[in-house]
Amino acid sequence: MANIDAYRKYVNDLKTQRKTSNNPTEYQDRDALINLLKSFPDIIVSNEAEKSEGEYGKPDIKITRNNGAVIVGYIETKPFNADLNSIINETSSDKHSVEQLKNYKKVYDNLILTNYNE
Repeated sequence: MANIDAYRKYVNDLKTQRKTSNNPTEYQDRDALINLLKSFPDIIVSNEAEKSEGEYGKPDIKITRNNGAVIVGYIETKPFNADLNSIINETSSDKHSVEQLKNYKKVYDNLILTNYNE
């Protein structure tokens, strides 16, 4: 299991981002999340953002184990404190995120949606 220092660093990194940016994007905090995830033993964390498959692409992060042979799951990131419930409940004004999540749920069995705070 990841140690408490990794969690503290993650929280501090997020706090630093809040101080340096008035308009955070989903990409700003991704390194902090990836570093936290990498603190867990025996998993491989891959930033999938550069790869594209169709209009909605792939989730942002892929987690694997056994040297990448076993897919543990995927993580889709949204901007810090984005309203995840409205995306999940399809009431968000961000229609792209709503459609993206609907499509991802059809393809990816183990998907986490995060705004880095939830």
